[in-house]
Amino acid sequence: VVGVVVAGIIVMVTVKKVRDQVVQVAGQVRGALSVLVEEPKRAVIVFASNFSAEVVLAMAMWFSVVAIGQQITLGESLAVVVGAVLLGGLAPTPGGVGVQEAVLAAGLVGVGVSPNDATAAAIIYRVVTFALPPFWGAASLSWLRRNEYV
Repeated sequence: VVGVVVAGIIVMVTVKKVRDQVVQVAGQVRGALSVLVEEPKRAVIVFASNFSAEVVLAMAMWFSVVAIGQQITLGESLAVVVGAVLLGGLAPTPGGVGVQEAVLAAGLVGVGVSPNDATAAAIIYRVVTFALPPFWGAASLSWLRRNEYV
């Protein structure tokens, strides 16, 4: 990891095109974060909503584990889900497909779920939170269009 970071810094310093892009993105990030600094209420809302979303995902994982007859705590579920999201975000696959399932299963094994049950729970969780929402979203969008909300 240190080698990759050092290599990235060297490339950024030596290649002007990369450096210009990094400076441009850093300016955009600074502008977006300045809004949160200027309006602390908005910052609280952003962080609270993000935390709430992670808790809902952790509950979905917890329900998936309980559905296969195993038991973990909500805190363990939250740790597994957050870890999988972090590592899945680094994967060069859309939505972390494959990587997140593997990390979820490994995390569940780490908290005491048997490997077979952990794999099943990870697949159930990903189907419910990743594969099915587009269908619900399409149905919702259709309803909104039919009732002239969109």
